[in-house]
Amino acid sequence: MCNNACMNWDDLRYVLALGRAGTLVGAAASLGVHYTSVARRVKQFEDSLGTQLFDHHPREQVLTAAGEELMRVAERMEIEVIALDRKLLGKDARLSGQLRIATVDTIAMAHCKDLAEFADRHPAVELEIAAELNLHNLSKREADVAIRATKKPPEHLVGRQVAIMRFAPFAMPELIEKIDAGTPMVAWPWVHWAQQGDRPMWSPWLEQVAVGRGRVINVDNGAVFTEMVESGSCAGFLPLATAALNPALKRIGPWRPELDIPLWILTHPELRHTARIRAFMEFMGPRMKAAHQFAESEEDLV
Repeated sequence: MCNNACMNWDDLRYVLALGRAGTLVGAAASLGVHYTSVARRVKQFEDSLGTQLFDHHPREQVLTAAGEELMRVAERMEIEVIALDRKLLGKDARLSGQLRIATVDTIAMAHCKDLAEFADRHPAVELEIAAELNLHNLSKREADVAIRATKKPPEHLVGRQVAIMRFAPFAMPELIEKIDAGTPMVAWPWVHWAQQGDRPMWSPWLEQVAVGRGRVINVDNGAVFTEMVESGSCAGFLPLATAALNPALKRIGPWRPELDIPLWILTHPELRHTARIRAFMEFMGPRMKAAHQFAESEEDLV
């Protein structure tokens, strides 16, 4: 095998991606390329080294001993490259360039207008929203800013709590009309959040629904959850900021303070002085606080 001098970082990125994913398709997805590009680049790299890095099987790519050794070298290089990238980005005073925001679909849905307004105000900033359940790694520059609902933000990130995500039960008028008067809420059809990180499971409530013979559907996707409620199929606990987007939704029970989850805007310490990141955090903080403010009023209840 040749030494590190004949290697370049771009080749090693492909090896890292394939070694971690174990499949060409998985590696291609992480790199944002076609799987044939991964196969071609890795084969060319193996030929240049004169060493086989993977045992190539139809359904998986298995690291050889040489491949495992190279992976360790590549992972050390990755740490250094990312650290340098963060330091350079942290000195960037321009309000331009790519800005990657990691959040979950429920939060993104509640703040679509705010995100669009930021993009309008700063057209030179290329805003990219990754609204997924999987946590993006800010340390590896998979995202620049994370908007998270969590009671325990990662200690290696910096930022501030900007709001509290509050939940209450909602249903559409057509579902309410179908339910016989006097039917206890535990006997209604419900959609519930599947357990995910700090997201509440509400086990006591689920137990009551089971006793009351109510129907329960567990969902781990915010868009699907919201659609289940807005379709009139189920009642569900929605974030108040999400429910506010649909005036037709009716609140059928009180706000449940035990379900509150703090909302944080976070970034890596070395990125907090980057102009576009600082501008985004200062812009979104007050808007998120306003969107999630809530004054409990029984007058709103059905």
